[in-house]
Amino acid sequence: MTKKAFVIGIDTMGLKYCQSDAVLIGGCLKKHDYEVTMVKDKQTKWQILPKFSDMLDNCGKTDMMIFYFSGHGMIEGGKLYLITEEDATKEKNKILVNEITNPLSNCLAENKLIILDCCHAGKASADWKPDPSEAYRLLMAANPLQRNKELEELQGSFLTNRICQALKSRSNEVAKEGKIYLNALSDWLHREAERNNGTEGAIKVPDPYLFGKDINIQIAVVIGESLTASAAKERASKVDAISSFTQRPYFEEYNMLIAPGGPSDALQKPIPRQSTDTEKTQIKKLEKIKELENKGLLYHDAASMLQFKIAEELLKNIGSVADSL
Repeated sequence: MTKKAFVIGIDTMGLKYCQSDAVLIGGCLKKHDYEVTMVKDKQTKWQILPKFSDMLDNCGKTDMMIFYFSGHGMIEGGKLYLITEEDATKEKNKILVNEITNPLSNCLAENKLIILDCCHAGKASADWKPDPSEAYRLLMAANPLQRNKELEELQGSFLTNRICQALKSRSNEVAKEGKIYLNALSDWLHREAERNNGTEGAIKVPDPYLFGKDINIQIAVVIGESLTASAAKERASKVDAISSFTQRPYFEEYNMLIAPGGPSDALQKPIPRQSTDTEKTQIKKLEKIKELENKGLLYHDAASMLQFKIAEELLKNIGSVADSL
């Protein structure tokens, strides 16, 4: 099974965080092994729809397909339009939501989900008539009459922020036996909206809701400490890289500070050793090793032997990966 996502986030008509919402959710989906096509810049629908069509055409029968939109939603003539350019009076600058829902209905993918993080999102369900046997759902930020909101404190929308929290979560509220299902996600989003709206002084947000036949869809798998399969494999390869550093001939040339119990014990009781290092320098080295360990990049057996200079060299190459895990 291949998981695919077509993600649009376009700042128009005063909105300023739609693009960052798209980047946020796109990054989360990539960590869950989704192939993501991203549209972040203002474009006409004639530029966007062919890319969407290409992704749909490449879906297989066992695939998962997500369409996500963050931007301005507008009702015109009783229909919902997704705005892609500033001048919404021009036909080329707005996508009729049926231009998304209908092609997706014809897509071969076994599981399909549309996420609309925009004003009047609920209007998308009005003319939406999928095959009753399809696992095809709509998750919407607002009902047909509601306006969605960007929150300054989140620098984005409530719905996207909470979906991404859920995709990173180990909480039993969201992940059941290591798997995140759409129904559980929707229930949790509802509770989060209630919690927010019941908090004194909080800006009230629309209650996200799920539409479509009650066929549960698996969105993601969470392994261990919130790691997906690909992230776990990536982390393991980094640990192997650290081990290979310790085997290099020059490794013994440096003054080693050996902590038999691992970095944790060493930080509690710095081990005296004849060295050019002061005790303060030794502790700083061990604190750096502990930092790596906390990011999941070290195991005790490797960490207890790792010298600061080698860790520093490694960080030059994998620091960005470490920060993303």
